[in-house]
Amino acid sequence: MKRFAVLMAVFAVVLTVPFGWLALRAYGNLDREEQAEFQFFGEALFDRIEERMAALLKREEERPVGDYLVGPGGSSPLASLTGEKYIVGYLQLDADGTPRPIIGAAAAPDDGRLWRAALEFQRFSSNRHEQRPAPSPAGDGDGAAEKKGRARDRDQALAGKYFRGAAPPRGYLEQQKQPRYLKAEEIAQLAAQAPAGAVSDAGREREPGAIAKSGAAPVLAYRSWVAPMEAVPLPDDALFLFRRVGTGTGVVVQGLVLDVGSFLDELQSACFAGEPVAAFSRLELTFLTPHGDLSRRFGAASIASGLELERRFPRPFGQFRARLGAGSLPPSPGRSLLNRLLPALGGVLALGLFLIYRSARAIHDLSLRRSGFASSVSHELKTPLTNIRLYADMLREGVAASPEKQRRYLDVISSESSRLTRLINAVLEFSKLEKGSRVFDLRPHLLSELAAEVEEVLAGQLKQEGFEVRRELPDGLRVVCDREALVRILISCVENSIKFGRGEPLRQIRISAEKKGREVILEVADSGPGIAGSDLKRVFEDFFRGDDSLTRKTEGTGIGLALVRQLAQGMGGRVEARNNPGRGCTIRVILPDRVPDQRNPAPQP
Repeated sequence: MKRFAVLMAVFAVVLTVPFGWLALRAYGNLDREEQAEFQFFGEALFDRIEERMAALLKREEERPVGDYLVGPGGSSPLASLTGEKYIVGYLQLDADGTPRPIIGAAAAPDDGRLWRAALEFQRFSSNRHEQRPAPSPAGDGDGAAEKKGRARDRDQALAGKYFRGAAPPRGYLEQQKQPRYLKAEEIAQLAAQAPAGAVSDAGREREPGAIAKSGAAPVLAYRSWVAPMEAVPLPDDALFLFRRVGTGTGVVVQGLVLDVGSFLDELQSACFAGEPVAAFSRLELTFLTPHGDLSRRFGAASIASGLELERRFPRPFGQFRARLGAGSLPPSPGRSLLNRLLPALGGVLALGLFLIYRSARAIHDLSLRRSGFASSVSHELKTPLTNIRLYADMLREGVAASPEKQRRYLDVISSESSRLTRLINAVLEFSKLEKGSRVFDLRPHLLSELAAEVEEVLAGQLKQEGFEVRRELPDGLRVVCDREALVRILISCVENSIKFGRGEPLRQIRISAEKKGREVILEVADSGPGIAGSDLKRVFEDFFRGDDSLTRKTEGTGIGLALVRQLAQGMGGRVEARNNPGRGCTIRVILPDRVPDQRNPAPQP
């Protein structure tokens, strides 16, 4: 059994290794899943911010150039359209550099940032040291080059690596935009403010190459166009978004000045505030300029070092950077399921190993008991047979000369024969009960008659061992039982008391009974050494014998009380064992005072 225990321990360790590896892999996959989920939603957040930027940029790029022109009375449509708190105002720089500020409704009348924007833009333009190339409309050679560039970008993208022609969608900020022609009404608005004759044919649409064919005047070579928006950072945490407008008289600059701090607040309020991700993560929006960085932090007050995502936005918002960090990510539904499943699975495996060990231990113990039972039965059979043969030989040799001596020898032979018969009957009865073939004939019987029969059967053994039997049975008390089975129960209990109490000075056995409700309680009490407390619940097990000095000195088969239990259960009753307050123990047999519906129930294991 020790070897089996060692093998079970080794098996448990071997089983723990793959189980632990499986748990680690499962939690690792969940960590990666949660990180991928956070990254996915972080990219979605950045996309939302970029969409807000793109919406602003698209609106301003598509704004008619005439909105910047100051009409009669010094008014402009932009003064009433400007409602965003982050827009300081609009600004137009004429071809000669004259600034035309339009202060928005959200800016203070004395706000000087528009004038500083004009000065900063002039300084920015003078430091570029390059001539801006003439814009070309879509469809010329440069447009073809642009398409080739997009194809190269697409091939570098993930979809382009695995799918031909599956170009990923491009955001508005990432699109390579070309200057557009002015509409007729926009040209008319510009001509209204230009000097007379300066743009007489500036807005006429001509096909490419029409100028060279017609030999028109050089003034017609000027096309009216609007370039995409660009950006210039300003020293006072502001950003000048502008576009160039080409006219027959020169290039006009139109744009708007953004208060960066208010713009960052607006981005987080529209895209981040109130979202579930704000509860466990922190968003940092930064405006990077040579003059110094401006940062805003939103969301969780503080986070430990953990997962962090970052995005630098495309031009013209290239100075803006977003970072999203999270210390501990919210657990996924799979993690909570795994947290419940792994302990349950581990418990089931541990319980299974324990039950396997207990089953093997029980089988091992039962095997030992059966071996002991075979040895005990052999010895129990050998003892009476030896006595019978001995006294028979003595009678045959004429050792018993007197009639009294012959009678005594014959009484011993008769007593040992009865003992041998009872032992064989007990083994056969136990075998029938094990097979479930025992049939019980349940009828009412007078208890006093059954006790007298038991005392008569054991009279010789009781006299030989010096035991006294006291019967304390109410007159006329009847019990519903199988007569043979109840007699066998009483014989087994009395023999058990004789076996273990023969070394005691007081040798007394009491048989008593009483009726309680619909039950009859039959007790067999002795004055012997009693039963060890740890063995009280096991004395009715098959082949069980207590492991103490008394049981080692006392012969027995270990089926006496087991037979009592099975016979009592077969009659619909139960058995109990308890020690007396002084010396000895009491075996209680509780039987129902009526015939059960099932007349021959199979004994319970």
